Amino acid sequence: DEQETGKTDQEGPSEILNDSSTERRATNPKKRVRKVLSFCSIANGISQEEFKEIDRKTRGHWKKTSGLSPPPSILEFGSKLPAEWIEPSESIVLEIKSRSLDNTETNMQKYATNCTLYGGYCRRIRYDKDWTECYTLDELYENRRTKSNPSHQVENLQLQLVPKKRKRALVSDPFQQSREQKPISGVFAGLFFYVLSDYINSVTGVRITRSELNDVIVKHGGKLIHNVILKRHCIGDVRLIGCKLTRECRALIDRGYDILHPRWIMDCTAYNKLLPIEPSYCFSVSGKLRAVARRRVDCFGDSFENDISESKLSSLQKSQPDLLSTRQADKSFELQIIPLFLFSNRIVYIPRSKIGPKDEMLLEMKIRLFGGKITDQQSLSNLIIIPYADPIWRGDCLEEVHSQINEHVKASNSDTVPRIPRIVTPEWVDHSISENCQ
Repeated sequence: DEQETGKTDQEGPSEILNDSSTERRATNPKKRVRKVLSFCSIANGISQEEFKEIDRKTRGHWKKTSGLSPPPSILEFGSKLPAEWIEPSESIVLEIKSRSLDNTETNMQKYATNCTLYGGYCRRIRYDKDWTECYTLDELYENRRTKSNPSHQVENLQLQLVPKKRKRALVSDPFQQSREQKPISGVFAGLFFYVLSDYINSVTGVRITRSELNDVIVKHGGKLIHNVILKRHCIGDVRLIGCKLTRECRALIDRGYDILHPRWIMDCTAYNKLLPIEPSYCFSVSGKLRAVARRRVDCFGDSFENDISESKLSSLQKSQPDLLSTRQADKSFELQIIPLFLFSNRIVYIPRSKIGPKDEMLLEMKIRLFGGKITDQQSLSNLIIIPYADPIWRGDCLEEVHSQINEHVKASNSDTVPRIPRIVTPEWVDHSISENCQ
């Protein structure tokens, strides 16, 4: 059965000792706490971020055991003494989960509770818990008595058969729960999995626990193993899943095992097929496997074989700073070749002509492409383009333009001479672009 408890610090997880009378439990827990007893040592399941958070909150409160022994009235240890200790009121509460209690003779003397946890690992930091709300010695004794009393076990089993209790009983044993589930697909058929850590979805921020990952694997035809070192299965059919560099994960990496990211599990179930291993799915793998994975994606990390979703494409773009710098370099190169601001000081007026809409649109596009502006009012322009090649049409257009300029000059009340726009032909525009000057 799974055992859950809290602890006050990383090196010396502990029990809160209180009065054995159950009638006193209704009182304020801070008033009934007498001392804290060492219970277990936990290193697995704590991520680098959680280590940093523990260090930040407890920094400056640790005392070296060699220089100052912990007061027996507050802290009590067994034969195993930590290198440093901390006042319980300054400690951090962690939620610990384990397979069972360890009552072996070798471990009984190490901790003040005369027992410890077997296979314990940290699930999370409990910010909502005070150190006085940790697992108590009464609860530990009650738990041990329950496990050692067969009649009490039968009584509890009957209570678990009640529909209201059934869900809680199943959650307490994720491996038993996985065995009872029926596969809904065969995506992972023939493969064996060992999950090392939880997983936090980078897009939604939702935390997926180890037990939930195990459920997903079993639902899609995979099988779980609980000891990789025994090598009871073909090593080529085993997939180790994890994304936290815990002590167990580091030990497996040192032994030469490849660790895949839990994202591979979720994507396989999303696409309903076994996806090839790509660099984004490699948490810690050998150089040979990583080389194979890199050949399955392009230079930006986009897969040659797998479909890509919008969220994955967005995260791919954010993770490619080189792509942004390449775009900026391309823009700089274009600015050197194409004079984008050649006509930036020109407001162009083109009389409506009979040359055809295509030629007129092409002329306007050239002006706008190189920074110029187009206006429909001749009085606002500083450049007039006569679009006709025929001498008769061009002459008629020039007379009309000159007439409007004269009217504008006569209507001006300013003491200064109004600015006369420059009159050119479309050939002048092409020549200016080729010479990169007006």
